[in-house]
Amino acid sequence: MSTNARTSAAAGTPGVLAGLGAELSSEAEPGALPRHQNAPRHAPMGLFAEQLSSTPFLVPRAQNRRSWLYRVRPSTEHADFFPLPHPGVSAWGSHVDPNLLGWKPRPLPMTPTDFIDGLITVAVGGSAADQAGAAIHSFVTNAPMTRKALCSADGESLLIPDEGELSVRTEFGRFVIAPGDVLLLPRGARFSVDPLGQAARRGWWVEAFGAGFELPNRGVVGANGLAEGRHFVAPNAAYEVEAGGWTLVHKYGGSLFAAEATHGPFDVVAWHGNAVPLVYDLARFCPVGAVSFDHPDPSIFTVLTAPTGLPGRNALDLAVFPARWDAARHTFRRPSYHRQAASEWSAILTGPTSNRVHSRGGSSLAPPFTPHGITPDALERELSGKDDEKPRFIAETATWLQLESHFLLSVTDAWRDAPFRDAEFSSMARGAKVRFPLPGSRP
Repeated sequence: MSTNARTSAAAGTPGVLAGLGAELSSEAEPGALPRHQNAPRHAPMGLFAEQLSSTPFLVPRAQNRRSWLYRVRPSTEHADFFPLPHPGVSAWGSHVDPNLLGWKPRPLPMTPTDFIDGLITVAVGGSAADQAGAAIHSFVTNAPMTRKALCSADGESLLIPDEGELSVRTEFGRFVIAPGDVLLLPRGARFSVDPLGQAARRGWWVEAFGAGFELPNRGVVGANGLAEGRHFVAPNAAYEVEAGGWTLVHKYGGSLFAAEATHGPFDVVAWHGNAVPLVYDLARFCPVGAVSFDHPDPSIFTVLTAPTGLPGRNALDLAVFPARWDAARHTFRRPSYHRQAASEWSAILTGPTSNRVHSRGGSSLAPPFTPHGITPDALERELSGKDDEKPRFIAETATWLQLESHFLLSVTDAWRDAPFRDAEFSSMARGAKVRFPLPGSRP
């Protein structure tokens, strides 16, 4: 049985497995799951018991992530790993650039391209080898990952499409995801991504090195609002017994390696634990905002956070700007001019937009303390005050995504020099009309 991300609103109903960090379990065959221990000498149905530990053994219980898988064959049945050269995947960025950088939507492929072939590393902060930092990758695909599977040994990751539906197989079960969904993949869990239909697909694959993703503390917001753990939906167990040649691709230390296997990795008949792939529909996010005056900080839109252990200085914060009411007065509707301590990467996931700075599939990077803000045209509209006293429903069709990192994000050669880079992006916020009466112009 597969889980369709479009039905994630049903979280909490009977038969739906849900809950970020929750202890969940599923079996594709009745009786396949051991009832009272994890690794019995004789597992039910002749299955092999195997533990997936996505975090170190001794992390506090609240952060510990592990699952037990009961599979037809042990996953040790593969040859040695060897380096898999890839022109787009990089362990390091090569450009620490303080300028604002922007990219138009990456063109979709015209020749057969599977998910792995279509990867380009956008930027890296910190180091996968040191287990501190993050990486952002772009993907395009128009062909299935035929008898291939991928996992990241570097970190927990998020798969975020912005063009078309994807079928994703994992060791735990299957998903169908579309723009507006975020799929969380545990560190070390194998998966395979196929486009649904004939058209090409596009999106982002984001990794957090070290600690995985968790829900942010709500603080003064209180007990409710923002993202709810129950809206993160897991798949039901679904196994495939596929003998014959397979390629297992392993991302390790920022590079790709490959090993040949004698069978497919998706032969898990039952599982239980809390290191589980989960899909979240961003439409379920319940935003809070200003209802009096002044523009709030974007931190109130945080869906997930990957902490570093330093308060507020996270490897990644995933924020979303969904459809919502704006009722603040005497302030900017859009973010005003600002400089921030974090690296700030933005993209549009769904819907049309009239903003010439971005279109769906486009992206941008604002480095720490580099000034940025609204365009001169937008400034004039804000200062006109026509809608100053009226509540307004904003972002009705477009969904904005933002990633903020404590680490300096260094852009790779492949992404910085891409032909779809927007050379005019850094100048779009320049040219504001000066209104202060300068010396010599005063009466």
